[in-house]
Amino acid sequence: MRCAQSEKSTRLLSNSLQQKSDINMALKPPPPPWEVLQQVNDLVGGSGLKGEVDKSVRSLAQSALSRLDMVSREEFDAQAEILQRMRDRVAALEGELEALTKELESIVKET
Repeated sequence: MRCAQSEKSTRLLSNSLQQKSDINMALKPPPPPWEVLQQVNDLVGGSGLKGEVDKSVRSLAQSALSRLDMVSREEFDAQAEILQRMRDRVAALEGELEALTKELESIVKET
């Protein structure tokens, strides 16, 4: 009986460790593009394919980047400024609401 329980515990622990390992592997970020390029160049070596591979990889990267929905730095800065103004306005309105609520509560208590 003890052997069966021990075996079951060992199996559960093993499964738990495997799941944690799988999660850690799934959460591992991909390597930076320059590392991938370096690995490809190492694989190709000094052969004449290096230039062709470089050109193809750069073309692929440019194509992938062009499909991304990106904004210019100026647009980002403008939106960040608008967001900051809205945050300030919300904070001011929250303060006004709190003051009005306290005033209303004091009026209700007096009556």
